[in-house]
Amino acid sequence: MEIIYSRRNAEIQEILELKDKKKRKEKGKCIVEGWRLLKDAWRSGVYIQKVYLSKSFWEKRKKEVESFLSTVSYSIVEDSLMNRISLLETPPGILGVLPLFLKPRWELILKEKNPIVIYSDGIQDPGNLGTLMRLSEGLNVSALILSDDTVDPYNYKVIRASSGSIFRLPIWIASTKEIMEFFREFPVIIADPYGEEVYFKYNYKKAFLLILGNEAWGIKLEKYKDLKPIRLRIPLNKNVDSLNVAIAGSAFLFEAQKQRYMEERL
Repeated sequence: MEIIYSRRNAEIQEILELKDKKKRKEKGKCIVEGWRLLKDAWRSGVYIQKVYLSKSFWEKRKKEVESFLSTVSYSIVEDSLMNRISLLETPPGILGVLPLFLKPRWELILKEKNPIVIYSDGIQDPGNLGTLMRLSEGLNVSALILSDDTVDPYNYKVIRASSGSIFRLPIWIASTKEIMEFFREFPVIIADPYGEEVYFKYNYKKAFLLILGNEAWGIKLEKYKDLKPIRLRIPLNKNVDSLNVAIAGSAFLFEAQKQRYMEERL
């Protein structure tokens, strides 16, 4: 099998371009690195355009790779070149190019009896967003919707922090206008450190939309006034003014999980 040695190779040049958000959007492709993440994508039905393996990875796991990639195109890349094109400090030796795979799925929300939906309003930290994806899948969130100014979900740090949840959980980007129109009859909660009520007094047994804001400046409440949201706070020690957004989100989701679990057993 031919081995790619040159950084000037057209496919290698495209991989390097896909490190940039604008290029990802322009080409409609993204990069996923790591054996487990690529297997998660494949098992979730996400199309993998092509996989690139370092020569040493190929030699160590040839049979396993051939079985997994029986229906996927792949190429071998010289080790030092793979190290140069990898986004990670410790390259895993396997990298995939995938079409952008997150698509709007509004119909799923309508089909569920009491859906839980999260809207990320400008979350910027890739680790926070990826962790929120993982939490959302684990705690039965129906959909995670992202504002236009939320960190790019195809950022490699987001994908890795999601631990594969990004491939399974319904996730898509929507404008404020779309949110206002779709959720106009929905109960809406805004996580707000200055909220009028504490979060664990709310009844989460019915459908709701939870809006989580930017880590630095929070949520511009006037944007959502027509939805008539309820502002809920997490009571904290007076020396702590706020929590990491993923941790704050988990408090709401665990409370919803607890209430729904208890109701099922009554």
